[in-house]
Amino acid sequence: MFSINQNTNLNDIVNLNFVYDDESNTQLKYLKLGNAYSLYDCCDNVKLNVIDQGDYIVSQTQYYILPQEKTKIIMLSGILNNLEDSTGFTSRIGIFDDHDDKTVDTGGNGIYIELTDNKLYLVIRYGCTENNELRVEQSCFSRDKLDGFGPSRYKLTRFNQLLTFRIEFNNTLRDSIKFFIYHNNIPYLIHTIQVCPNFVFCFKPNLFPIRFSIKKNADNVNTGIMTQGPSSIQIEGDYKLHKVLKYHRLSTELETVCGKGTDILYSFFSIKLKDQYNRAVIRNFEPYIYSQNSSDNPVIIEVYKNVIFTDPLDWVQKPNSMIEYSSTKTVIDTTNSELIMVIYMDKNQKMYNMQEKSMCYENILTSNIAGVSDIFTVVIANLQSQSGRVHASFSFVETS
Repeated sequence: MFSINQNTNLNDIVNLNFVYDDESNTQLKYLKLGNAYSLYDCCDNVKLNVIDQGDYIVSQTQYYILPQEKTKIIMLSGILNNLEDSTGFTSRIGIFDDHDDKTVDTGGNGIYIELTDNKLYLVIRYGCTENNELRVEQSCFSRDKLDGFGPSRYKLTRFNQLLTFRIEFNNTLRDSIKFFIYHNNIPYLIHTIQVCPNFVFCFKPNLFPIRFSIKKNADNVNTGIMTQGPSSIQIEGDYKLHKVLKYHRLSTELETVCGKGTDILYSFFSIKLKDQYNRAVIRNFEPYIYSQNSSDNPVIIEVYKNVIFTDPLDWVQKPNSMIEYSSTKTVIDTTNSELIMVIYMDKNQKMYNMQEKSMCYENILTSNIAGVSDIFTVVIANLQSQSGRVHASFSFVETS
């Protein structure tokens, strides 16, 4: 049985490609253990390499909210392992996460395709505090075992070739999850997983990242290489997240004096996600600054992502919000951080933001694979005089 999707009312939530390299693709975060490493290939893909036993590498996007009542289509392409015999390796591609990779939150959830010891599996993962799994081996696929006798007449025994899979589901509390494989550019239905009671735990949040991973489980002389190709998540109809614009004014005791700009940078204030919201996404962050007695003191405001702090920060939770903030003043190191915003304020208190608001939407604050939140840090300095009293507030958009 093959399927041609007749629904043309599909919209992208994310479309992941590697046009130039993987470093410029800010949609991805990596976890690398041992001597594992990633290497960009000019053919629109990234190669994930594991060399020694215990090596492990993960490539993962942010978490996306998948609307409950809409059809979801996940497209995944890549080479699961470059070796003809992948015994001793585990490769996974899909929309899922892993309890064992987390340090802040817990549990593993999602849907993925797995190749372990040269055997292909379709897997549903669920769990609030662990990884529980419902696994189906290729020989048990319900629609097409890919043994050459199914509807596709496709015999899949070699996994060191480019494969494209599709996962499709709607409201998983009622319906099924369908797995397809593309052969000669035609999607063939290979397996359907019907609803089971455990799905209520698996899909309650409908919050998943796109994820590729490979691990070397055994002492094998060969290097295992997974090739991560283009992937996407599409939904039926419009994709409208719930967005809330929020403001915060730093209290009067936090009004501070900024010094003249030098090579030494100090944090003025910082924000991050609360632990219980660590998979959320903050967008459109923008600071508002007022400098007293600045008629002759132009001010520069910079926002950095993930600086290194000399001293630990004291964090204050913002009520009725996903974030917390800190006004701890300490020296920061921006060597490996990203400058995401520059604002100039002239002697007339007019502010010049170097970044358009439409682009601020893409400068997101979220968490890494382990669940540790990004931190946005604001730096303020006079350009001429030694000091000036500064008042500050900021706004941001919470999406859920």
